Amino acid sequence: MSTSLIWRHLTLGTHRSWLPGDPRGFHTRHHKTHSSGDYRTPPPPGEHLGLQQRSAQSGTPITIPTQLRGTIGRAFIQHLDTPQLLAIAVAGQHLHALAKLPADTAQTRRIVGQAKRKSSRAARHALPGRIWAAGGSYLPIRDRSHHRNAFNYILSHANQGAWTWRFDETPSIPDAALRSASS
Repeated sequence: MSTSLIWRHLTLGTHRSWLPGDPRGFHTRHHKTHSSGDYRTPPPPGEHLGLQQRSAQSGTPITIPTQLRGTIGRAFIQHLDTPQLLAIAVAGQHLHALAKLPADTAQTRRIVGQAKRKSSRAARHALPGRIWAAGGSYLPIRDRSHHRNAFNYILSHANQGAWTWRFDETPSIPDAALRSASS
């Protein structure tokens, strides 16, 4: 049985990087609680302050150091089970990628979950413990314009210090960290 593939814009956050009560806006699972704003138009200062303080007690957000972003990105590329990956950006607290993945979201979650796990292992020598938050966004690409905009948006993260890769570059995979990650 063959699986139909669609283009998806993946957005993954690091562990504890966007918690309930975040001043950039948030929503809890199934939108049980949500703020009046989002990252583009933040909610008023102090909205859900108690929730924000409670979330802050869960620990420090994981930030990927600049020198590890390439290692994590190359491991993600190597272990993402898709022949078509066009672009990836690994920043301090998130990863974006444009890839052709199964139309079935559950299958996509499994594939991306494997790549998240392997990329965490590639960096565990310097960043032990959990790197990625649960889940992520697996937005289907609607049309050619959306595809082009997502591609350019992902690569534009280089301007903010992200490690980026595009399909016409060699990801320079294998290095010592990747060899140890594949175990």
